[in-house]
Amino acid sequence: MSFIDKEIDIYSTETTKVLSKAITDVSNSGVEYQFYEVKDKLKLVNKTESYKTVFPNELEFKEVLENSDKKCSITCPKSGYVFTKDVVSSIRNYKTKSTGKIGNLSYKIVPVGHSVPGAASILLTTSDNKRILYTGDIRFHGKDEPSMEEYLAGVGKEPIDIMICEGTRVDSDKKLTEEDVFQNIKKKIQEVTGLVFIDFGWKDTTRFETIAQAALEAGRIFLINPKIAYLLYELHRMDGSKYKNPIDMRNVKVYKKRQEGCLYSKNDYAKFKAGYLDNWGRNKAKEDKNLVRIAEKKGIGREASEIVEDLSAEENLAWNLATSHIDNGVTAYEVRKNPEKYVLMFSFWDANELFDISTQEGKIQNSFYIRASCEPFSDEMEIDERKLMNWLEKFGIDYDPSIDEKGNKHFISAHVSGHASGRELIELIETIMPKKLFPIHTEKPEKFKELLKGSGIEIIEPVAGVSYSL
Repeated sequence: MSFIDKEIDIYSTETTKVLSKAITDVSNSGVEYQFYEVKDKLKLVNKTESYKTVFPNELEFKEVLENSDKKCSITCPKSGYVFTKDVVSSIRNYKTKSTGKIGNLSYKIVPVGHSVPGAASILLTTSDNKRILYTGDIRFHGKDEPSMEEYLAGVGKEPIDIMICEGTRVDSDKKLTEEDVFQNIKKKIQEVTGLVFIDFGWKDTTRFETIAQAALEAGRIFLINPKIAYLLYELHRMDGSKYKNPIDMRNVKVYKKRQEGCLYSKNDYAKFKAGYLDNWGRNKAKEDKNLVRIAEKKGIGREASEIVEDLSAEENLAWNLATSHIDNGVTAYEVRKNPEKYVLMFSFWDANELFDISTQEGKIQNSFYIRASCEPFSDEMEIDERKLMNWLEKFGIDYDPSIDEKGNKHFISAHVSGHASGRELIELIETIMPKKLFPIHTEKPEKFKELLKGSGIEIIEPVAGVSYSL
């Protein structure tokens, strides 16, 4: 989506809008992460001569500031504090109403279940009442997600002319529920006497809730990374009745990794790694309003002795949100002292933490790794899986393996897919009975023809570059 022109409207659920902003806030500023903010105003200039410049007058790209005074004031929606900011970035225009019109097309956003929150189908109706349904990724076995009956009610009873249907698992009838995953994970946590490592995607908020509840019932604290903590807080602000505030969850804390100088210095953490604010404010002049000014009022910093004073409610909330992980995060050393107290969110990219968590002998006794995400589906992922196994075995961390027909070892996953089974997809299609069906997002489009033989539905395997008419 980063490569879509910012003038094109994005039609989605409100949850997808919040998710897009959160991903942008906790990611690098490269073009591939511009799901929400767009920083595309660049110009080619000659680098100015200065004592810092090795090659003056050479060409460079420079961002074009959008306001003449090069700064503006932004009210933080989380704290109410007014920060000074360099420039207001361009924001993509999200349309989150469930129904509406785009030119001569009417649309309806139909929420669906998936492993990422906010997923939806899109139903289009043309000016001559032709109806086109695109399922998107869809499932019916998640926790507190729309059932097939609820989804069909959202689609309506009017005939569907074209159905564009995902088919990730069209060849599989395996059907586990999130409750099955919960029971499996809870049982394993209760059996392990040492530290439990658990691997899952940080955008999978359903899996987070499952693990948090399993850890709670097993009497453990669930340590999560700052990215998912930030996302959960954003979702809570959107809908507090559906998403819990991670700050208030008594058995959930943020795991504080070493950063920068590896000293656990407060100076090593900023923005989402330090807390729940993505903006600390511009700090180029004394009149700028930012976190430094708040720190000075608290008696911290160069000017502190001159201006110590009580904080306003907005300043106090901004400070507490900005420094939440610095003050309350759990370090590797704390985990090493009492490993039996914790369930740690962990992935291949966190392997360096094993050195700090392990004993002087380089082992993490009585520990166990749980894979709570999907199996590898690319060569790179299979290579990473083997590397992670090597790391775990090096530090004495146990796990449940399986052996494939080629003799290769894999993790057994405590996981349910974000996609409906073949049986569910066929039931859905046969209930809707579209005139034409286009299978996509599948390695086996021919399976649809086999399973829907005799249904009377015209099944068309789409070909890249070919146009199809209604």
